[in-house]
Amino acid sequence: MSNLITFIYCFDENYNLQAATSILSLLRNVDEKIDIEIIHKNKKSFKKYLKIISSEKFLNKIEIYDFNLENISFPNISNKHISEATYYRLFIDKIIDDKEKFKRAVYIDSDIICLNNPIDMINNSYEGLQDEKVLLGAKTDSDQNQYHFNYFNAGVLIFDYCEWTENEVFENLRKILNKNEENFQYWDQDVLNYFFKGKYKEIDEALNFEIEITENNDDYSINEEVVFLHYLGNKKPWHISNLIHKSSHIYQEVFNGIFHKKYFLLPNKFDQDLDGFIKLYRKEGVKILLNFPLFIKLINIFSHHIYKKILR
Repeated sequence: MSNLITFIYCFDENYNLQAATSILSLLRNVDEKIDIEIIHKNKKSFKKYLKIISSEKFLNKIEIYDFNLENISFPNISNKHISEATYYRLFIDKIIDDKEKFKRAVYIDSDIICLNNPIDMINNSYEGLQDEKVLLGAKTDSDQNQYHFNYFNAGVLIFDYCEWTENEVFENLRKILNKNEENFQYWDQDVLNYFFKGKYKEIDEALNFEIEITENNDDYSINEEVVFLHYLGNKKPWHISNLIHKSSHIYQEVFNGIFHKKYFLLPNKFDQDLDGFIKLYRKEGVKILLNFPLFIKLINIFSHHIYKKILR
């Protein structure tokens, strides 16, 4: 059985480029071989990124699977910034073929970028789980104090895959999901927390450094030792409305370093994109017109909105 770390991602085509950015930022920072497993809603849509990732020197192997299970209910995803793919990790044992071949597993959200080498810190966290006979390593979410147990953010999870299968963790998670007795405000994260009920080992903050894109965080400095930078909530660094915030610049710089494209911007809601453009113009003025890569991206986004309105 392999002692390599296996990183697991779950996403759909709406997060293809974000996931590719996350995976490539990881592979450009590690100093030893790793495995990557992906559960996807439509794996064919990720084909062009798979070719890029497969050439990385620290990739041992990468496998991608379609989520092909049927008749499953995914609660509370209508009109949200997330999709059913957020629940896919509860079905890892049903999807991944070579699950018996790895132990050291790290689940990682696709809106996370890697800034430093995570290998030693992950291995230390994993050994801590073994020493204390705990099934999960995660970072406490101090903002969620309405629960009667310590509540963790599920953006980065460290666990022993074999122990999870032996202890029927996935099966019990799905039982909680199927009962749907709780109001899953935070989707699969709530499912995970209702199962573990505070029984997890705290991982270093650097392995899941959370940041929300707000004006209040513009002067917030990111520690140089941060490993995984996690953009929380529905305000993402690839939206025009958040481009003026300094916390978005880190993501844009990482994206540029990987793909050699200056901006990664995707359409959001029209009113939010328009508001973001107005704020950006107030800050930058006519310099926006002289910034050709940004100007082209803005034209593409608002052309998308116009096209959508015409089709209605």
